[in-house]
Amino acid sequence: MKTTLSKLSILISACIALHLPVSAQDPFDFAAVDLLLGVQASAGTGTSTNVFFNLGTTMSFRDGTNPEILGNIGQDLADAFDSNWFERADVRFGVAGLRSQFTDTLEPPQEGEDSGRRWYVSRATNQPGQSSPWSALGGNSLQLGGNDFKSLAGIFVEGQLGNRLLKTPSGATILNQVEEPVRWSNGWSRWNPSSGSAFSIWSGGIENNFGQGGNRVLVDVQLARPSNAGTYVVTIAIESDGTIRAIRPSSGSSPFDDWVATFPALVSSPNEADRTPEGDFDKDGIPNIREFAFGGSPVSASDNGQQQL
Repeated sequence: MKTTLSKLSILISACIALHLPVSAQDPFDFAAVDLLLGVQASAGTGTSTNVFFNLGTTMSFRDGTNPEILGNIGQDLADAFDSNWFERADVRFGVAGLRSQFTDTLEPPQEGEDSGRRWYVSRATNQPGQSSPWSALGGNSLQLGGNDFKSLAGIFVEGQLGNRLLKTPSGATILNQVEEPVRWSNGWSRWNPSSGSAFSIWSGGIENNFGQGGNRVLVDVQLARPSNAGTYVVTIAIESDGTIRAIRPSSGSSPFDDWVATFPALVSSPNEADRTPEGDFDKDGIPNIREFAFGGSPVSASDNGQQQL
C-alpha cells in the first residue's frame, strides 16, 4: 500500500512540475468538412447554453458511408435543458456544414471533398426525406452565409478566443454564455433563437423543435449549391433517450415499416425478426402486425391497443 501511494505521489508531483493536469478532458474537434449539430433553447432553462456535436464528415453522408447511430447526447441535453428536454417545444436542434464559402479558384478542394460553395443544411420534417427543398440561392448569398458559418466554426479552434472547448463524456461540447461570452456572440446563438433563423440566408430557420410527442424529432439535411434548389442527403433524428441516428427512407417502405421506425428499441434490436410482422419483441403473445392494426405498442406488453368484439 505504501509503495502504491508513493508511486501515485510521484506521478502527481511530476504532473504538477510539468504543468500537466492529473485528469483532463479532450478538446472538441471540428474541421471545415464536418457536419455540426447544435441544440438550444429559446426560453426557460438553458437559454444561455448551446450543446454541439460533431456528426462526422459531410462526405460520409454524401457518399452514404456514415454509421447509422452517431452518438447519444441524452445526458448533455438533460444537463443543459433539464430532464424534460424532449417534452419542451422551446428546445430545438439543427444541422449545418460547409465545405467552403469560397470558389474553387480561391480554395481548391482536397481529394474527395466537395467543390466550391457547398452547404449541408437541415430543414424540419415529420417524415424522413419529406421536407420541401430549400430555394435556389446565388453564389454571393451562399458566400455571405458562409462567412457566418466560418465565424461559428472559429469558436472551436484554439487561438484568439483562448483554449479549445472541451468534450463531454459523450463527445459533445457545451457552450455557456456566462463562461464564454465572446464565443457565445460568434456562435449558433448569434442567429438563433433571437432571429428564428440560423444564418440569415436560410429563411424560416434550419431547426426543428422537441415537444411534439412520439419517440423522435427529425430534420432532413439537404445539399445546396449555387443557383440550385436543395437536394436531399440524409435525415438526422434525435430520439427521446438522446440517441442521434442517421436515417434514409427505404424505397417502397410500407406504412408498417414506417410504424416500426418510430420505436427505437425495435430499430436497434440485433434480431431482425423483431421488426417483421410476425415478430413479438415485447413477448406479450401478440405479433407486431396486430399491434400495428389495433394501435398497440410492440415494445410494451401492457399496451395491446383497442380490440373489440
